[in-house]
Amino acid sequence: MVGVGQRVWGRMNGQFTVYDNGILVSSQDVHGLADALEFLASDPGKRTAMGRAGRELAKAKFTKERLSKDIRSLYGDLLQKNGFQVQALSLVGSKKD
Repeated sequence: MVGVGQRVWGRMNGQFTVYDNGILVSSQDVHGLADALEFLASDPGKRTAMGRAGRELAKAKFTKERLSKDIRSLYGDLLQKNGFQVQALSLVGSKKD
C-alpha cells in the first residue's frame, strides 16, 4: 500500500510521488511517467479516488471569483510598476448574449 506523499520507485527505475489528488513526476523523467501510468492503470479504485479529489480541489481553488481577483491584482501590479497610480481596479463592461 502506498501512502500519501510517499515517493515510489517503479519497475522501469523511474520515480514518482503519490498524493491523494494525483501523482507528481519530475520533468524529463520518462521512466517515472511510464511507471506512474502503470501504477494508475493497475488500480482503478485509486484512479477514481484521485480523480474525485482532484476535481474537488479544482472546484474549490479555481473559482471565477478567484480568477477575477487574481487578474485584477496582476493588472494593478503591472500598472503600478509602469508608473501608474492605481486606487481600485474593476472590470467594467456589459455581457453580450
